[in-house]
Order: sequence, then structure tokens, then C-alpha cells
Amino acid sequence: MASNTDIATIEEWFRLLAEGDYDAMHALHTDDIVWEVVTGGSEGIVPWLGRFEGRTGIDECLRLFSEAVESERFETGEILSGPDGVIVVLGSAELRAFHNDVRFRIEFAEFFRMREGRISFVKVYGDSGAARTAFEGR
Repeated sequence: MASNTDIATIEEWFRLLAEGDYDAMHALHTDDIVWEVVTGGSEGIVPWLGRFEGRTGIDECLRLFSEAVESERFETGEILSGPDGVIVVLGSAELRAFHNDVRFRIEFAEFFRMREGRISFVKVYGDSGAARTAFEGR
């Protein structure tokens, strides 16, 4: 099972992300971190979806997200702990697209892999259909 320290790191990561304290958030990552954000058929339509590597990649993902939407509500829920530093966090977000003022909701599961007390991999799973609808044909 993931340690209590690893779980506390993930909770702190979400807090820092919500507050926009990206420098402190990056301190919780390994230098070679990989983010995979709802990869699949909505890539290229929803601006912030895709695979991002290292700090520059994560910063690019955050920039694309912040230029495209406003987060009106973000909640994390259950935290599931697995072997070898694996943690999954369930949650939801209510977002508003800037370009057309469309509001949409995404439920997600974020899969984390920890290495030596730091986050080395994040994969976000979720139904990107609502986001895709908000961004198609813009």
C-alpha cells in the first residue's frame, strides 16, 4: 500500500494546484514526471488534453488549461491506495469555456505513481465528451 506520507503528498499537490502555486507543486514532482491527461479521441479538440513531460510540459498543460477554461468548482473525493506507491483520486470539476461561455462537468480518476516520495507519473481518466462538445467547432 502507498504510505500515509505519499497520500499526504497527493493531498498537498491538489491543494497547491487549486491555489495556482505551481512552483511549490513542481517541488512534489520528479524531474522526469509524465502527465497523460485524458488522452484519446478528444486530443486536438480540447486544448489541454495529451501527454506532457517534465516541468516545461506540465507548465504547457497548465497554460493551455488556464487560457481555455475557468474552474468554477473542483472537488476531490475518495483516495484509493495500491501497492508500490500507486494512488488513485476520484473527483469532479465544473468548468466554463472562455470562448463560448459553455459550462460543463467532468468526473475524473487521477492515477498517480510515486517514486522516492515524489510524484513521477499522473494519468487522468475521465469522460472528455462534455469538454469536447464545448470545444468542437470553435
